[in-house]
Amino acid sequence: VKMVMLCPGIFSPYKRCQYYDPEMTKALRYILVVGVTGGGDEGKGTMIRNTVGMVSGLPPMCKCRFIVCNNEEGHRVEMLTCWEKFCAVLAAIPNFGGLTYEENLRQFMTVWCEETREMRLESVGAKVRKLDEKILARLSGKTAIAKIRKDVKWARFGNSLDKLEAAIEALKRDLDTDYNKFQPMIPEADYVRDWTPPDPNSTSLRMHFTSRAKPREDERNIMVQH
Repeated sequence: VKMVMLCPGIFSPYKRCQYYDPEMTKALRYILVVGVTGGGDEGKGTMIRNTVGMVSGLPPMCKCRFIVCNNEEGHRVEMLTCWEKFCAVLAAIPNFGGLTYEENLRQFMTVWCEETREMRLESVGAKVRKLDEKILARLSGKTAIAKIRKDVKWARFGNSLDKLEAAIEALKRDLDTDYNKFQPMIPEADYVRDWTPPDPNSTSLRMHFTSRAKPREDERNIMVQH
């Protein structure tokens, strides 16, 4: 009774969308999703797992830019290389013109996300020295491409999937080589990479990798959080 008296209208119904409509994104300039890795228990496997999830969130027929940004605070060369291998997988997804690339991208990422969404730090984190073979196959997209090949639509693609399978194999090799052994980049420099699909008009997805500079500080500087 007190709640109703002190907060009138709290139980009043209000209108809200019950479903997604692509027209909703027309009013937006972009949607930005950021994944941060900064050392500790966050390595290549953690980044790939998170990035798969972020990209799979691409709304169908999105009317604005959908941007996925990986912010690597650890300044590790291997993280950048692994990110580039992941982007190569995205670039290799078949495109037959029109909206077919985005449709294929969303279908593949949905299956890949299902394969990785239950992975925990105990199996892919930075404390792991070598990935289990089954985890490696799921994380790299090997099991995803094997499953989606059984789909009638994808089965018709035939040799068009060769490039995608080669890109997945390259990502798998990267994840299987010196897992979580890192070479630090120069911390005083910014490292930025951008990815645009081969056909920029085929999807609203854009990818960015950023590693912000950490200037040297001593007693002459005001210590700040960068």
